[in-house]
Amino acid sequence: MLILHLLGKSSVRSRLSRIRLQQRFFWGTGIGRCPDTPQEADMIRNRTQIKRVLCVAEKNDAAKGISEIMSNGRARRREGMSKFNKIYEFEYHLFGQNVTVTMTSVSGHLLGLE
Repeated sequence: MLILHLLGKSSVRSRLSRIRLQQRFFWGTGIGRCPDTPQEADMIRNRTQIKRVLCVAEKNDAAKGISEIMSNGRARRREGMSKFNKIYEFEYHLFGQNVTVTMTSVSGHLLGLE
């Protein structure tokens, strides 16, 4: 209230409108883009709830290589239901928090979509 009294309402309003314009310009550059839809805003707001990330590669060699690179060689390997498709797990820093990444691969080819 003291600021309003000292500067005057019109001065404060013009400064606030300039700040809003600068924010719109900054967000419009794509650097820290403002969410366009409520779903995007929910995704940003709910990022704190992400604990586990699943990554699926096309081939087991790709899953192994990607997990080695992302984990700096500290990925744990375990057997899955298929002897050809291993499961690699490691901790990773994503969206400003630590998450567990599970990396695996698929067998066969995707021929259709249901």
